[in-house]
Amino acid sequence: MKSNRSVIFLLMLFLLTAAGALYSITLLKPSNTTVAQVAQQKRPVNRSTHPTPVLWRIPVSATANKPTSLSSGWFVTDSNGRILCLTEKGDIRWQTSYSNYSWQASAVVDNETLCAVTQNGKLVLFEMNSGAVKWSKETDITCLHPPLIEMLGQQRVIILLSQEDGTLACLNALDGSIRWRSPATSRSDGPPTRFGDLIAYGNCDAAVHLFSLTNGQLKGSIPLEGDEQVAGGILPLPDENLIVVGTRNGKLALLNTTSLTCIARASVCDSEAFATPVLVDGKRIFMPVSEGRMTFWRIENNQLVADGVVKLASQVDESIVVNNILWAIGNRSVYAARITAPAEQLHYTTLGDDIRSIVPGGDGNSVLISDGELICVKGF
Repeated sequence: MKSNRSVIFLLMLFLLTAAGALYSITLLKPSNTTVAQVAQQKRPVNRSTHPTPVLWRIPVSATANKPTSLSSGWFVTDSNGRILCLTEKGDIRWQTSYSNYSWQASAVVDNETLCAVTQNGKLVLFEMNSGAVKWSKETDITCLHPPLIEMLGQQRVIILLSQEDGTLACLNALDGSIRWRSPATSRSDGPPTRFGDLIAYGNCDAAVHLFSLTNGQLKGSIPLEGDEQVAGGILPLPDENLIVVGTRNGKLALLNTTSLTCIARASVCDSEAFATPVLVDGKRIFMPVSEGRMTFWRIENNQLVADGVVKLASQVDESIVVNNILWAIGNRSVYAARITAPAEQLHYTTLGDDIRSIVPGGDGNSVLISDGELICVKGF
């Protein structure tokens, strides 16, 4: 009896095994649908076919500021007083910490010198290779953006913009002595921009102000409408008389710095347009908007004319152009597109929950901050 039961058990086990093998063969049978077609059917909007490779990543403070690109590395400060000077491979060249300093921004002064400025306006210059302090200067400039480094005659100067009241201060890079100070305007959240012999910024009084690089005198102001405050950067066009800015009410504005007038406006979004416009191909204007669109414009007969739009899967917070590659940061992702055909060549990769502060490097790669890490991504 036991023998018959064993035979029946083995027979059932054999039948089950055979059925399983036949089922597997049926599932694996080739079909007319290719792997590429299946992938295409499942691919969400803007999914990358060539993800941006991560070259390296290192931990940084959650309060790290926007990095500064060096000729062969990176310079990073944070609001807790820490400073990192890194090689292009992410190795630490030197580091230090100032417990009572809340760093806000940094810049390259020359091939041997870096500078960092605190939130309350203390400016410190460091030797690039060692981190030794060259000099420091207390100012009352409450900086939000990196200093401008310019040549004034034969002298290199450092220009700071006060977020609090729009005052510009120009210091000699050699010793920190004050060269000039500009008159105050009002609160200024956007960065200063130099073009020709002028320094310009837009601010919360719905105007763009122009100052002399030589002595800081106010050369004129370009008024906008009452709801057109400017908190983003300024794009100077090849024609030195024209600049482009974005405004709080979602407009792109074309301004004439000679007549001090706004000569054209175009609506780019329903929310604030506070990104910095970028010139691509020497003639097209790129303006990212927070709703998740990459908008392109051209100028015809002193008017802003729409010249294309590319939709992204998320909002756009920052953008830069490096080696003909347009980089943009959106929610949890980094986007890259060749400016010659952005719609067909759009790639992206997801790096983290909080991505910000993308900065191009001299070798075509870029770094950004994501979830407490400094990440270097390779350019296309």
